[in-house]
Amino acid sequence: MYSFSTSGYSPTLIKRDVYASGGGIADDNYYYSTRYEELMGIPVVERKSYSLKNWGLEDSYSGKIEHVATDLAYFAPKDEAYGCFS
Repeated sequence: MYSFSTSGYSPTLIKRDVYASGGGIADDNYYYSTRYEELMGIPVVERKSYSLKNWGLEDSYSGKIEHVATDLAYFAPKDEAYGCFS
């Protein structure tokens, strides 16, 4: 995970090994990620949440293939998440 401004691209590393190949989304307090990969033909899904205050790992568990998204978006006024799933 990197931080950078809109005025110029000069990325600063804030957390290593944050994978969101199955979708990632943030609200006001947490970043939620889904990692998806296939190992020897077997799908592996891992869901993690990180605190945005210090990027500490808050929760980690195995997910289901149904949780893997191609894209996610958070709508703060309704506290809802939307995603593209196939």
